[in-house]
Amino acid sequence: DLSYNDISDISILKELSNLLQLDLGNNKISDISSLKKFLNLTRLDLGNNRISDIGILNNLSNLRELSLNSNKISNISNLNDLPNLEYLYLSFNQLTEINGLKTLPSLTTLSLASNKISNISDLNDLPSLTELDLSSNQLREIKGLKNIINLRKINLENNNISNISSLQELKNIESV
Repeated sequence: DLSYNDISDISILKELSNLLQLDLGNNKISDISSLKKFLNLTRLDLGNNRISDIGILNNLSNLRELSLNSNKISNISNLNDLPNLEYLYLSFNQLTEINGLKTLPSLTTLSLASNKISNISDLNDLPSLTELDLSSNQLREIKGLKNIINLRKINLENNNISNISSLQELKNIESV
């Protein structure tokens, strides 16, 4: 655990490529290219840093949990090849689109709170999703979730939603 430090350069870590878990949250990291060969990682916390480019994370196919909260991420289209990913945290970034998540078959928990998302139709292809946080975005409608048959919990607070009729499509929802 290297969280809550003043680390900005993680290039020295590239020699520790057998790590299974790595917590680098709450640092000053912007370049994560040295994590490219961490193929054994199952849990990675990079929350509260200065990261904008997450392209190399697509190589980490064993990841089950990925935290990228509070960074400068505006593009997640390259997170499409993480078949084991179950938990993805992307709150407090600069996302306007959520394309690139369609091919995450194991994803059960997704947090996208406090971004600038206005269209959620790409989430319709995530049938394993059980928890979804879309609070504090720019949503006007909730269309495009009917195929998420396992969704149990959804947070839609602090948006611009006026019509909630689409919620009736979520047959297994337990908490709104």
